[in-house]
Amino acid sequence: MSDNRRLFSSFYWVFIFVLLFFLHSSHQLNADDGVILNGAWNMVNGRRLYLDFFSFIPPAGFYLVYTVWQIFGVSFWSAQIASIIVFFLATVGIYKISQEVYPSKYNYYLPPLFALLTPWFWLINHNVYNFACLVGAVYFAVRGLAKGALKDFVGAGLMTGLSILFLQQRGVALLGAVNIFLLILATKKRISGKILLIYDLCALLPLLFLLFWPGHLLYSNLVDFPLFHYLESNRISYILFFFFLLSLLVTSWVLRREKRTEIHFLLFIQLCLLLSTLALPDFYHIFLIFFPSLVLIPLVYKEISASRSGRLRYYLVFIVICLVMIYYSLLGTIKLCLDVFPGEFISTIKNACADPYLYVGPFMPGLYFESGKLSATPFDILITGQQTESQFVLARKFLESRRPECAILIFPQSLKRFHYNQDNPVDSYIRDNYLLTNYNTNLQDVYVYKRKK
Repeated sequence: MSDNRRLFSSFYWVFIFVLLFFLHSSHQLNADDGVILNGAWNMVNGRRLYLDFFSFIPPAGFYLVYTVWQIFGVSFWSAQIASIIVFFLATVGIYKISQEVYPSKYNYYLPPLFALLTPWFWLINHNVYNFACLVGAVYFAVRGLAKGALKDFVGAGLMTGLSILFLQQRGVALLGAVNIFLLILATKKRISGKILLIYDLCALLPLLFLLFWPGHLLYSNLVDFPLFHYLESNRISYILFFFFLLSLLVTSWVLRREKRTEIHFLLFIQLCLLLSTLALPDFYHIFLIFFPSLVLIPLVYKEISASRSGRLRYYLVFIVICLVMIYYSLLGTIKLCLDVFPGEFISTIKNACADPYLYVGPFMPGLYFESGKLSATPFDILITGQQTESQFVLARKFLESRRPECAILIFPQSLKRFHYNQDNPVDSYIRDNYLLTNYNTNLQDVYVYKRKK
């Protein structure tokens, strides 16, 4: 690499990092950020994951933020900056994959495009950490398929195992997809069976971390609960899913003459990752796994430009796909700007509620961390139709025992898709034993209660 090229590369990646930092420089009270923040906050205060507090998310996200806090101190910004770095590394990975597939100057457009489409994404989140691992695993696998180096499949396996520790269904989807693809290649004698064995053994290594918990507890939290409770309660429209599926089919058609194994691998991985979003196919979850298609954009553009027939149709489809992604990006950004939780409210809670315990429901776990309080129950989320009746009963028993001075009920518009039923053991207990205050006068759908004397 020449000195000028190296200088350009350095300035380019500094620019991308600064752009990501600028786009994610707001401190919002976000429920999805709050899941990881509150879990790590519980651990800072001596609570044990899965034993003292419930979660259906694998442990790596909590331990990542907990470790950052142990080194740099407990704050929102230490967690946010660490997450921006993770997001940045994933963005670099997208560029690296695109260079492996089709070296082109157009690949430099992918990182800023990705950054500009994601300013509203919440980053202190297991989905983002999983996304970074998926990108790393796919990068090593693509390079391994292209060059045949065993060390690349070691990297792919380790990153796959780590991705499972951040988000089980997405990581398992990648593990299964890579196994199927490598098995087909091995059956056709195009790769050695040793590659598949090495990949699987390396994917297993990070999962040894799970041995710190009893197997039945992990099964109950990480397998049984997501399968039989989370899926059904998160049903939303599949229009966006089918749109991205259609765009994948168009991409596959444009690249139908490609014979390279790496291209076939990316298209197959994309299909499997897309299917893994069926539990919650919104723009955030789908776009984070759509990178195998994104890295193919320069190659798709090359194929379209070289096509004599149907070029206009392909361009129109490409423009429609871009417009849809821009629309959802703008929609999310506008919502982020409007959805601001004033700092005065959090200060009021800190001052008015002297008790170390607090109850916040159904779904705003970040308020525990922001207020410096601990959840009075083992649950940071209690949504009817998702959490079980027995979990609501258990939560009520903890409220009766700990009797926190304050309880906060928040019913945002986003909760409507859950069809939340306020006639449940927890909400009923709060209405019977707490008095509604006027602390929430400037906030809609926020109700602050104080314990009756």
